[in-house]
Amino acid sequence: MAAEQGSWREQARGLTAPPVQFCTTGDGVRIAYMSVGSGPPFIHCQNPVATSWQHYWRLPAFRPHDTLHHPNTTYMFDWRNTGLSERTGEDFSIETAVRDLEAIVAVTGEGPVSIRMCVGAAFPVITYAAKHPERIHRLATFNIMVGPWELSGYRQLDAIGALRDSDSGSNVLARVTLGWTDHEKAEQLEEYFASCSSPQYQADTMEIYQSLDVRHLVPLIEAPTLVVQRRQLAGPPTVAEAAEIAALFPNGRLLVVEGDNWDCRGWKTQSLRRSLSSTRGSPAAWPTPS
Repeated sequence: MAAEQGSWREQARGLTAPPVQFCTTGDGVRIAYMSVGSGPPFIHCQNPVATSWQHYWRLPAFRPHDTLHHPNTTYMFDWRNTGLSERTGEDFSIETAVRDLEAIVAVTGEGPVSIRMCVGAAFPVITYAAKHPERIHRLATFNIMVGPWELSGYRQLDAIGALRDSDSGSNVLARVTLGWTDHEKAEQLEEYFASCSSPQYQADTMEIYQSLDVRHLVPLIEAPTLVVQRRQLAGPPTVAEAAEIAALFPNGRLLVVEGDNWDCRGWKTQSLRRSLSSTRGSPAAWPTPS
């Protein structure tokens, strides 16, 4: 195991990330972001619980290689209170997260953007899309919930308490909440979470998710939307819940992929980006899982 650990850590030291830039939200908070590529804007919204793109880029198992060769300008940013963005000391809220996204969309220019959102990022992204429909070209989601998280019976429920009680909350989030059994990947993810935000902030945000609800906004979003869901995910959401979410979008389509975690590399990212950039076609023409 020691040799394997040394191998990925040695590799990580040789990896570089795109330059970090900063923009300012309407309420004066500095948001860190990166951009890669050239073409129609594509914004990748990670889970607001924990985001640190500079560190994520340097993890061999998770480095987004595909962003180097695609027909888009991809924007990746750290939500406030995470990564290199400003710490305000406030709890997560949809309203403040929407301000973060508004600042990033403004950086892209005046035209519409495509957005891929993961997990809890759906709450601010859907709110933004309903508020600014003219700025949305297409959406893609991955393992999202749009209503209160019913965590009873799921391992995530135990993880919230464990994050607060454990001396190694990042380890808990990597191994318990996300369900990876690959120890090397889990170690890399553990370091990533430790660089994002405190275990207390992560636990508090996960708890806040349980009371959020944007279901009433989803039918207002006319943009074509691809709802991607892991089949074996221990929830939430389940495949049945994901199907209900997809049905709420006027132009939504459900795509079920194999796996039991939140790693979104199991679907054809480059093909998806081409579909998101296209001005023709419907969600039915979007890619199938690799």
